Amino acid sequence: MTLPPKVHQKGPSLYYVHKNKWTRLCAADAREEVIHGELWKLLSKGFDTLSGVMDDYVANRLHKLALSTQRDYYIIIEKRLKGHFGHVRPDDVSSQDCAVYLELREQQGHGARANREMAVLSSVYNHAMRIRAASSNPTYGVRRNKEEPRTFYVTDESLRLAMRNSTP
Repeated sequence: MTLPPKVHQKGPSLYYVHKNKWTRLCAADAREEVIHGELWKLLSKGFDTLSGVMDDYVANRLHKLALSTQRDYYIIIEKRLKGHFGHVRPDDVSSQDCAVYLELREQQGHGARANREMAVLSSVYNHAMRIRAASSNPTYGVRRNKEEPRTFYVTDESLRLAMRNSTP
């Protein structure tokens, strides 16, 4: 069996070596999937739940977006996604879970909004893959809810009427 990069055997154990720091992974006679699992846990930066990944996304990636997008993404993450997916480990969310979420929101009458929420979740998962907290993005390949274009054209007169009747 070939060991992964930076993994070395020292006595009866396997170690991950990075910058002269030796971190024990497992016994040298462990199965290959155990070795890779321990290596994955070590390199995933300790994100046990998707909520932690979302917090890291807000802290490190959100500021690179436009201000209005930042506000929308933050609200979606805090009010919708954390409540539904926050308690789950990142690799435990499946494409089927995403499809069920879209269907649930469609039944609640928020199909188009659910598409935006799925886009935010996809961005969170792209970030999770960059920081090794997830191995894949479960939102890929999930068909979004159908959206209908608006049929009402806002005329100047209807806009003036709305502006006249609204509060400052």
